[in-house]
Amino acid sequence: MLKPEIGAPGESVSAKSGLGKTSSAFSGTSGAAPVVTGAVALLLQSNPDLSPAEVKARLMNTANFMIKAEDGNLAPVSRIGSGELRIETALS
Repeated sequence: MLKPEIGAPGESVSAKSGLGKTSSAFSGTSGAAPVVTGAVALLLQSNPDLSPAEVKARLMNTANFMIKAEDGNLAPVSRIGSGELRIETALS
């Protein structure tokens, strides 16, 4: 079984609680989980009849697998699964 199943943008995500005047980067599951959750919500909002399996398949099948690792080579499947989430593609 493929794990992780999908990767989510993390390094370039920033957020901070408060007045919205500052930001700080966060990554890992702390950053990925809310991004994937939001993507699922957007997908279900646009098509509420999708089953959980269909949502997962749509996200995995439209992910970008051409992600480069720090060494310049393509990131391994063990790091990004089917690829990095692309909600715009999944919605279209």
